[in-house]
Amino acid sequence: MSRIDELTNRPGDALRTFNRHNSNIRALSCHPENENLLLSASEDGTIKMHDTRVGGHDAQGVLTMAADFTSVQYHPTTPNLFVTGTNTGGVCLRDVRNSFGHGDARVPVATTYVTSLSKSCLPTLYMPEIGSVTFDKTGDKLAVTMLCHQPTIYSLRDPLPLATCSGLNAPNGTPVPPSERTYSNCCTIKHGSFGGAGLPNDSYYSAGSDDFRAYVWKIPELGELTQRREVIAYERWQNLQHALNEDEDGKQRQPLTGFTPRSFKERYVPVELSTPAFRLGGHKSIVNSALIHPTQPLIFTSGVERDILMHSPRPSAPCVSSFEDTPDKVRALPGSPTDGRGMVVRALLAEAEDTGEDRFTIALFDRIIREEGGQDLFSLPDRIWEPSEDEEPDDDDDLYI
Repeated sequence: MSRIDELTNRPGDALRTFNRHNSNIRALSCHPENENLLLSASEDGTIKMHDTRVGGHDAQGVLTMAADFTSVQYHPTTPNLFVTGTNTGGVCLRDVRNSFGHGDARVPVATTYVTSLSKSCLPTLYMPEIGSVTFDKTGDKLAVTMLCHQPTIYSLRDPLPLATCSGLNAPNGTPVPPSERTYSNCCTIKHGSFGGAGLPNDSYYSAGSDDFRAYVWKIPELGELTQRREVIAYERWQNLQHALNEDEDGKQRQPLTGFTPRSFKERYVPVELSTPAFRLGGHKSIVNSALIHPTQPLIFTSGVERDILMHSPRPSAPCVSSFEDTPDKVRALPGSPTDGRGMVVRALLAEAEDTGEDRFTIALFDRIIREEGGQDLFSLPDRIWEPSEDEEPDDDDDLYI
């Protein structure tokens, strides 16, 4: 046996490598029925379709766009469909039968979901970067994670958002004090998941946060969310932009945030799910991923640290005899160290040497949170989209797809 054969047949070595992307691969999605097929999304502006039964390294289909692809996922029950996300705010439902092999031509899209945001005190539109997209197990619901914004829930058949998930309140319903950190997504790439512990519908959604917690929200029925979604005419929205910032009691009035098609018509304000069902602690730094088990009452979380934590509402599980209680309090974010550059170097060296220590990495991300945490999407100049006065908005413009 050759040396190459020995290497490629050792336990833990890759059986097959696909290396035709020219930049970072942000997401992979396996076909829900055919184990030989998968999609990959890359910052090189391509989605590639791979078939492990075909020899060579070339992809069997390529979808090319001007924007960076940040996410891709097959629909769980209709595998001809898949959803994509981009760094320019595009979230599109596509069909594999007409999405590949178009070269530079415009690619057909089944549905373009509205992600452009508007604030009642500002005249411009803002396009958030899409961090990840995910379906529930039936494919009826879609969750979109947006950088510097809240996780947003859509119905598969409705391009307009139905709900946003925030941490304004603690699980008991009391408002989180302004001095206390709560849900935020400004510093790292987040991935959430739907789940329901084996119930017919995935009625919960979970996501990680910059405040060292994972959050779980109960998602109401889609029909209820549709009825509760507020639609504001553009003329009224313009009046809100010029309205006084104080309400009748003299308190500071918070501006409304709405989603709008680029046709500049109505603004749509989805239901804000501001009270999570519960929050999960135990981490010392940012939580990036939260995965709800498909059949068991278990949630797995991971992030900046090397450990993956398993959470359960029960004292034991089939694979664990007993759980430790999850800490209610999270680690406080320390002040800025004096040796900032040296701390970054030590973190990189610890990672390179695989020392097994997280403390330098945690310190590095503490610094990132201090510098980038709490950013307001509406203050980021590279996220603004301002059409000229004579420009006719087009909902099918390439920026969206």
